[in-house]
Amino acid sequence: MKKLLLFIILLFGILSMQSFAWNYGCGENIPPSVCGADGSGNSGYNNEPADYSKVPAVSKYLFRMFLNNEKYDLIDLKTTDTVSALNAMWASCSEKINTVCYIVDQVSYLAVVSSENGQIFYGGADPRFGVSKDRAESYAKNECKKAKGNKCKLVIMIEPNFKLVDKRTNNTKYLKVTN
Repeated sequence: MKKLLLFIILLFGILSMQSFAWNYGCGENIPPSVCGADGSGNSGYNNEPADYSKVPAVSKYLFRMFLNNEKYDLIDLKTTDTVSALNAMWASCSEKINTVCYIVDQVSYLAVVSSENGQIFYGGADPRFGVSKDRAESYAKNECKKAKGNKCKLVIMIEPNFKLVDKRTNNTKYLKVTN
């Protein structure tokens, strides 16, 4: 038991130290000025540099839905912190096949793609950073193909203000908080 505890402490210690070495999501050996992490990139509107400090934090919600029925949960996580929201998601989402389970907010897009065997893949896009919903769908489909998924199809698109577009039935509805 002591060895397990020591292993866990070492693992989290190493991961914590590694997070300080990460290059703001640019990738290994890529300077921040190349990928725009220093604010000089053209990731903002109208090719202006993005000023991330001016982007307001938004409340996070957990969206869960089984693809074989219409019932869903949209749970207000009462936080704007992404790490806290992800921890809540990991704690409550164990089923991976035919189940959508993801963090959403009122301003972003979420594309949900399913493969022939029911695996779920996600792609997100935040229009505050000039990223379109087409990019979310493209990312989710690419993730599906990378995992050797067959017949990767967009099944659900969640748009700003919790507008859910079900591509299987072509139905549209606005989600309401369920908790």
